[in-house]
Amino acid sequence: MAAILDAMGPYVMQLIADMATEEVKMLLGISGDIEKLENNMESIKCFLADAERKRITELRVQRWVQKLKNAMYDATGILDLCQIEADKQRESKGSSTVEKALGCCRPLLSYLRNPVFAHKIGSRITELNQRLDNIYEEAHKFNFINLVSHPEQRMSTGEKVTSEFVESAIVGEKIERETRELAQMLTINGHHDIKVVAIVGTGGMGKTTLAQKIFNETTVQGHFKVKIWISITQHFDEVELLRTAIEHAGGVHGGVQDKTLLSRRLTNTLSLCRFLLVLDDVWSNVAWSNVLSVPVHGTDHLKVVGMKIISKCGGLPLAIKVMGGLLSTKPRSESDWEAVLKHHAWSVAGLPKELDNAIYLSYEDLSPQLKQCFLYCSLFPKGTTIWRSEVVPMWISEGFIHPPDRSTSSYDDWLEEIAEGYYQELITRNLIEPATESALTRYSCTMHDVVRSFAEFMSKEESLVVQDQQDDGGSKISHPRHLRYLNLEDTNITRLPGDIHRMKFLQHIVVHGCPQLDHLPSCITQLLHLRTLSMYGSHDNVLIPKGFGQLKNLRTLYGFRVHLDKNGGTGWCSLEEIGPLSQLRELTLHGLENVPASSSAGMAMISSKEHLHLLALYWSSSGFMGLRDETNKQQQQRVVEEVTRGRRSWTAQARRFGLRS
Repeated sequence: MAAILDAMGPYVMQLIADMATEEVKMLLGISGDIEKLENNMESIKCFLADAERKRITELRVQRWVQKLKNAMYDATGILDLCQIEADKQRESKGSSTVEKALGCCRPLLSYLRNPVFAHKIGSRITELNQRLDNIYEEAHKFNFINLVSHPEQRMSTGEKVTSEFVESAIVGEKIERETRELAQMLTINGHHDIKVVAIVGTGGMGKTTLAQKIFNETTVQGHFKVKIWISITQHFDEVELLRTAIEHAGGVHGGVQDKTLLSRRLTNTLSLCRFLLVLDDVWSNVAWSNVLSVPVHGTDHLKVVGMKIISKCGGLPLAIKVMGGLLSTKPRSESDWEAVLKHHAWSVAGLPKELDNAIYLSYEDLSPQLKQCFLYCSLFPKGTTIWRSEVVPMWISEGFIHPPDRSTSSYDDWLEEIAEGYYQELITRNLIEPATESALTRYSCTMHDVVRSFAEFMSKEESLVVQDQQDDGGSKISHPRHLRYLNLEDTNITRLPGDIHRMKFLQHIVVHGCPQLDHLPSCITQLLHLRTLSMYGSHDNVLIPKGFGQLKNLRTLYGFRVHLDKNGGTGWCSLEEIGPLSQLRELTLHGLENVPASSSAGMAMISSKEHLHLLALYWSSSGFMGLRDETNKQQQQRVVEEVTRGRRSWTAQARRFGLRS
């Protein structure tokens, strides 16, 4: 639950920042309370990570976290009430559509002219401050500590000898035999993973030549993925030596001058695979003993640490898999892996016997936002496939997704991309698994039963799942003011409410698989915060109202059906209304058999949608049959070219989808 609070923190703090203006202080008459609210939130925030740990075993901490959670939710409620009041003020003043779309930050503040409402909000902030004061004082009883939160993670002068040489210039049975023997010594696995072989002798006897021949020998080339050849001069620079080794190993030193940091980077780079390191023209053992032996042997020690971590998993395949996912996100350094090995989560008490500490450790390593996204996946019924296209909008609507910098004007421009990154990271960590049918695309995933049980245990105070409640008509849908996500998938609903615009915060509507739904209400064009509209599998001729182009916040639009406005006044939108929707990421157009080449198909302005990464064009079955006629086929080809004008990559994809019914 504390993870919920830590994830909500940025959202609430943004609310406070947006209210902390001189105008609001004047309007609400609570000049000091706003600053106090901000200070209270900042003070309590530092306790959350420790509270998350202690709540598992201490009932009193659970109760404290519950109080704080309720206060947080009340804070978000203040924001919603301000938004609703601002919208009322705009409507009463006849504000333009652009003004209505400005969101819930500073623009709304100039509308808080209602003294009754201002007094109500001021009283709520004052009351909230008192509660936070009490919560802060109570926190001292638990001796919380302030834990660090997750952050959203050349050679010296002298002639150089390389491994290049002319094979035909080397003759002699002895060198051939020694090459074979040394190559075999290097490539046959023994008891020691790190092998050191020295070639010694007086100058000019062919040491470098033998090393070059071994370096380029066929079995050696195939055995070692990384091969490094470094020539050491008598007077070398240790920093330059490390940087050169990193470069030759395929790593990046980034211009770092610190020897310790470079040594760690070389260890990380060499840990990625089997390697061969040749030091040529060595005058003493200083280069090896003082510089290169530490990072080279560090790779061997890393394996030792890894095996210790595996042993802690008790031979459980799932635990090992989850630990492997965790370690894959860590730098390949001894200190980072040792931190995992010595993590307090291995010895934490209070978990049910059937749950594994390795999963808890992986959970503890997540950022607050990622913890919430992970826990949310457990709300899907057991055995259910979790689709990326469904869970990403859900996370966004819950307020789990925050960009690194909330101060920018384009705060919510990249929420989908951030959420998809979280989805991919949970897969990388093996906390969710790609479904069999989408192992490569990762479009869908599942959650292992044991991982699900853990997530349910961690979110038991929050979970509420209602299933199998269907409604035959849209008129019975209630109007919760704070609703942000509405999913009526695979129901017999015939219509959406005629006053759905009252759900002012609605961001995502999913009505695919609703064959009885034949039109959308005209007021849907007033849902200016709408980000997703999915109508796959709705009525074949579902009608979309004119004015649809006002929904400029749309990111995902599935199942948009094109209709001909033959009489010029039917009230249903045409393809050109897609034009203003510049934020679209994913778009599917249906019924393109209704679009003549001479129409305004080009006004869909696909080429101007710089964020669009998925486009699918569909013709109906009847449209497909019509393509047997060569004239119709050419006409539909022109439609494709007109719709996708200026985007050659989309044209290619459109052709692949173009005859799909």
